[in-house]
Amino acid sequence: MNEQDQPVFENPDWEVVEGGLKLNGKVYTKLNLACGVPVERHFPEPWLNIDAQPGAADLVMSIDDLPEEWEGLFEEVRASHVLEHFTLNEAQDVMDEWARVTAPGGKLRVCVPDFDLFVEAYQKGVDRKGREAVSVDHTTHMLTQIFGRGYEDRNMNPFMRHHMVYNEAMMRRMFEKTGVAREIAVYPVEEDPSQTFEAPIKNDGSNFAYTLNMFMVKRADAGYAPGVDRESDVQFRAGLD
Repeated sequence: MNEQDQPVFENPDWEVVEGGLKLNGKVYTKLNLACGVPVERHFPEPWLNIDAQPGAADLVMSIDDLPEEWEGLFEEVRASHVLEHFTLNEAQDVMDEWARVTAPGGKLRVCVPDFDLFVEAYQKGVDRKGREAVSVDHTTHMLTQIFGRGYEDRNMNPFMRHHMVYNEAMMRRMFEKTGVAREIAVYPVEEDPSQTFEAPIKNDGSNFAYTLNMFMVKRADAGYAPGVDRESDVQFRAGLD
């Protein structure tokens, strides 16, 4: 079967109802963004799985432009190892969009490759799993986390490239700049939703060697007001000195 013969995925009908999103007779209260194609990464109910490609997704759509009707809808939103695929100039708008669909009082979880762990692995020569950090003879897990999969090949899928790296201070600032954060914290791999299911799901957010997992709790009194608490980057950097 060639590419032209591939069946076109059509999203099923959905509607916003009290307490969540109704789809195929089920009500979903949590949102898993960029779930990936492999079915084994599909989060069970009440998680709704979203991706730009069909496969494990319940709905296929862009994760940076979600339906207007979803504002404040989901009690928990999770995006694992996808923010780094956006450029620096795009990233805050993406974070704002995820905060927009998080319910007041709800939790937004974002997992990213951790720049501080790159530095640690580079200095030691091996990562926390004992794997070689850098090499010109073969790809390494660390360089893949920095540049994205297929970095050795100029013809790599551009969607798999990474455009940015983050550490805890940078991510904390990203959450703060949404203007709706009540609480911001790092959480351990073991507490990621992917690891709390009866059958834990292996994913980038469970890779203790390179992942930084953080959450933001949205203020209970917050509507959506992007950018209400954004000081200049110059002021932010000055505060870190």
